[in-house]
Amino acid sequence: MTTTDLPELIKPTAPERTDEEYHELNMALASVLTTLKKHKNILIKTAQLQDWSQRKIEITLVYKPSVEQWKAYEVQERTYYNERRNREELQQAEQFGITVEQLREAKRRHDVYQSKKCEKAPDYELDYFVEKILSTSDVPELAES
Repeated sequence: MTTTDLPELIKPTAPERTDEEYHELNMALASVLTTLKKHKNILIKTAQLQDWSQRKIEITLVYKPSVEQWKAYEVQERTYYNERRNREELQQAEQFGITVEQLREAKRRHDVYQSKKCEKAPDYELDYFVEKILSTSDVPELAES
């Protein structure tokens, strides 16, 4: 018997590589996507049928908050940052031994100085302007209760 007399060899196809399996996965993907579309706060970020070493479906979902949820979050965030700034100012004013209004004035003067100073001008820190505020008599002191 010679090699030409032997029947042709046909490599078998793995079960997960058939067209039928690919079609079934596509139908499952379509079904899942249709079901997921019914949820209005769920956003389908990616949905794909991968065809590399093994065919598989990968879906990435993201929760999409409503407009009302974003508005409520923005209000809470703004309130949080305002309260945090107020606390930081109060703590800083207490460290300097001045009122919050005096601290704000010192910061304003410091910012004006920094914006107008030339390269050769000395670098004054905030505490320099706090001292200027304390030594100036035109800034009203709060009466102690």
